[in-house]
Amino acid sequence: MVEQHVKPTIGEEDTHVRVVLRIPEDDAESF
Repeated sequence: MVEQHVKPTIGEEDTHVRVVLRIPEDDAESF
C-alpha cells in the first residue's frame, strides 16, 4: 500500500504497465 502513495520508479511503472496490458489479453482469451 505504501508503494501506491509513493511515485513508482521507472522499473516499477514499466512492470505495472505490463501487468495491466496482460490482464485484458488473458480476459479476452477467456471470453
